[in-house]
Amino acid sequence: MDRIAEIKNRILTVQELSSYLQVHPSTIYRMLKKNQLPAFRVGSDWRFRVEAIDKWRAALESGAPRFPRTTTTEFEVTAKLGLAKNHRGAAGDSA
Repeated sequence: MDRIAEIKNRILTVQELSSYLQVHPSTIYRMLKKNQLPAFRVGSDWRFRVEAIDKWRAALESGAPRFPRTTTTEFEVTAKLGLAKNHRGAAGDSA
């Protein structure tokens, strides 16, 4: 795998993304809260694909509207993988 493909397939943490974009980590969290970044969660931690970030940045630079983020929760990921656990607290569940 060549170096560029290797970098594009990389997944970054908040700290790594803040360094990559040269902004403070609090800027990343603020943008996440406003659904302004392409991201996904692994448990309670945010992760970012370099390729998605680069596409988002290119779209912003070309004047396109902000990227509407869709998040996948840990519950959705485990369900998609067939690892769904008994989820308590959802609407309609009795405690």
